[in-house]
Amino acid sequence: HVTSPYLTGGTDGGEMFATEEPAAAKAFVSYWAHEGATWIKFYADIFCLDKAMENSRSAITLAQR
Repeated sequence: HVTSPYLTGGTDGGEMFATEEPAAAKAFVSYWAHEGATWIKFYADIFCLDKAMENSRSAITLAQR
């Protein structure tokens, strides 16, 4: 399997891709799907955001396509 880097919430993800915006989460998933990733990894901090449900729902919906 080809995996993406971790997608996390907030603004400082270190080596992980961090975002608070659903559009950025979708762009992250789209990019890695285009690169051949079959596994998209989420880090726990994505669920600590005010927009967590929208953020994760957007990315997961796109990843399942």
